[in-house]
Order: sequence, then C-alpha cells, then structure tokens
Amino acid sequence: MTITLASKVPEIIVFGNSSVDSGNNNQISTVLMSTFEPYGRDFYDKKPTGRFCNGRIPPDFISEAFGLRPFVPAYLDPAYSISDFAAGVCFAFAGTGYDNATSDVLGFKWSVGCCGTGLFEMGYLCNKLNPLTCTDANKFVFWDAFHVTHKTNHIISDFLMKHVFR
Repeated sequence: MTITLASKVPEIIVFGNSSVDSGNNNQISTVLMSTFEPYGRDFYDKKPTGRFCNGRIPPDFISEAFGLRPFVPAYLDPAYSISDFAAGVCFAFAGTGYDNATSDVLGFKWSVGCCGTGLFEMGYLCNKLNPLTCTDANKFVFWDAFHVTHKTNHIISDFLMKHVFR
C-alpha cells in the first residue's frame, strides 16, 4: 500500500550516503558501485540504477507519497537535465559515511541480508552469480550487509508519511 498526501511540497532534495544514493556514484570513479545485477531487480525496469537496493529507496517512496514522481533522479545521471529536477533531485553519494547512532534511534538491529551470505557482501561481492543470494528479497530486512531492501524502505517511508509528515 502506498500512502499519498495532498501537500504543498514542490520537490524532494536528497543529501546523504549509499542508503539514499539514486545513482550519482555511477558517474564517478569509485569502487562503491551497484550498477550490476541483482541490484535493481525489483525497480521499475528491473535493471540496476545505482541504488544500493533491490528496488526503490526512501526518497523514492517519500516523493511518490507527496504526489511527485515515484523516484528521485541522481543529479549526475546524464539522462536528466536541470528541468527534470524541478520535482526533486538526489545529491547523495555512496561512501559519504554513516552514523551508527542512526540505527539506535530507529530501533533497527543488524541481521542477515538477502545478498550472498548476508554477513559482509555488498557491491561487487553481491552479484547475480553468487549462488547464496536469495530469490525473494521481501523476506529480508537487509538487501546486502549494509543496505535495506525495497520492502523495508517502503515500510519505513509509509510509517513516516502516516505519523511524521501528516
């Protein structure tokens, strides 16, 4: 279920790390990449987008809930121009850091992820050739060892839209 709020929010601007990067890292030289399968397998076109997730990330769900488009494009994505950013843009880059206190505030506990063994894989170690990668990411909180699944992002975003941004 997707929550939609009538609002006067004109756009979504995103800053952060890999948990909200919608593909900026695709355009820079870095080892932190998610441009290969199985990343993106539950996104609209079933292809990797640069999101460190099997599908959409929180800004995508929040954008849709505010009545904007159902995804927030990466600023560096050459498929978009400045006019496309009128409804929102993502400036987040994977690898910019994470504060462990965030998980304490949200009440999440670390668990095994869907990709590979779910204990340490991410990026290149999380690929479609890894025989341990699960077939149904919706049964997992985490996609890989660090990033939550499309379903978890959806649940969190719906909660925020119902109880925080109403």
